[in-house]
Amino acid sequence: MTRLATGLPPARPTLETFKIPLHVVQDDRQSEDLPFGSRGGIAIHHDFPVDGEYLIKVRLQRQYQDYLKGMGWPQRLDVRLDARLLKRFTVGGGGQGRPAATSYAGDGEPNFAGDPEWEKYMQLEGDAGLELRVQVPAGPHLIGVSFVRELWEPEGLPQPLQRAGSSLTTTST
Repeated sequence: MTRLATGLPPARPTLETFKIPLHVVQDDRQSEDLPFGSRGGIAIHHDFPVDGEYLIKVRLQRQYQDYLKGMGWPQRLDVRLDARLLKRFTVGGGGQGRPAATSYAGDGEPNFAGDPEWEKYMQLEGDAGLELRVQVPAGPHLIGVSFVRELWEPEGLPQPLQRAGSSLTTTST
């Protein structure tokens, strides 16, 4: 706190993680700070301690078996700084091979897991590249991360909602 009060920069890079609470439904615009036409995501008011390059890394929401949610089709994910679009990622739709059974409840259920390449994508690789480095001047800023909203109606049997956390991490360098 002394460094902040005196205006001294941090002694070393810091890491901060901002998590979306587990049971927050991400089906609509989440905040007045996010753009119209957005869905889900998070808006973070953050005081950047120094002018510099910052790493912003996004991890997507997972369900109770640690599979990424909503990855069956390509979706656009925006990262914004002070409402200015920094980067638009495309996520989802890249799982190769046979997916796990919809009713899959984890280890111990033979022949229910997906093919190894699908499992790897859904648990490790699907959101691995969602990061960017950006120059940010010191002071208060707004980081916004949200999907571009697409209107659609689900098909098939209704499934219970599955909840798991999401997070956003920033690192100063």
